[in-house]
Amino acid sequence: MSITLNISQELQDAYKAFAKEQNISQEELMQKALAAYMEDLEDLSAALEWHMKSPDEKREGAVSAKELYEQLGL
Repeated sequence: MSITLNISQELQDAYKAFAKEQNISQEELMQKALAAYMEDLEDLSAALEWHMKSPDEKREGAVSAKELYEQLGL
């Protein structure tokens, strides 16, 4: 799949420099950036979905800090 994106020269220069600094191709950097952005959007969606739940729904499956420490052996 091919995508064309118009960005400022300043951002383009920074993008190229960062790819070179990371020793990866510009294509690989774009793929990683898009994957990270999509993951962030999924996290935001899950957080918003949780936020919209009732207090009782939010507590469902929750454990106290004390229980968590015990489970972790702390």
